[in-house]
Amino acid sequence: RRVLFRSVALQNDGRYLWVGGEQGITVIDTSTLKVVAEIKTGAGHHEFAFTDDDRFVFVTNKQDGTLSVIDTRKLARVKDLKIGAAPVAVTFSSLSKAVYVADEDDGTIIVIDPGRSEVLTRIKTQPGLRSIGLQPDGRYGFALNPAVNAAFVFDLTSNKLLHTVPVGP
Repeated sequence: RRVLFRSVALQNDGRYLWVGGEQGITVIDTSTLKVVAEIKTGAGHHEFAFTDDDRFVFVTNKQDGTLSVIDTRKLARVKDLKIGAAPVAVTFSSLSKAVYVADEDDGTIIVIDPGRSEVLTRIKTQPGLRSIGLQPDGRYGFALNPAVNAAFVFDLTSNKLLHTVPVGP
């Protein structure tokens, strides 16, 4: 059987390596290099974001339009949240204690409360988002959209869009 792996992420504490595949997530213990769990998630490309304490990992499921919440201590899926048509990127903010998911199809940045695993708000940009990241001190977030050659800057304390900055192709 051929398995195609598309993404990997190392937990903040280095304990587990998370690998996204066609059928879900494979978790590898970095000290033993053994597979410790295979967790079913939604279909599609997966990206990962961990809470500061590595208690939870949030996994995008692009084809299903969902975000899987996984408990890293139990190595089990807790919940799947319907996010939008195509969640392509995810990050966690230490400042706002929120998860930010970029949806490529409608150009929305979805803000999730990780404690309750629910959507707090949606920040509207433009369709075509591909990546999302945070300023090192955690005050501002950035979403890149190559479809319209723009970078969107949003504030993590208010979850509001601040600027649309034109960038080159």
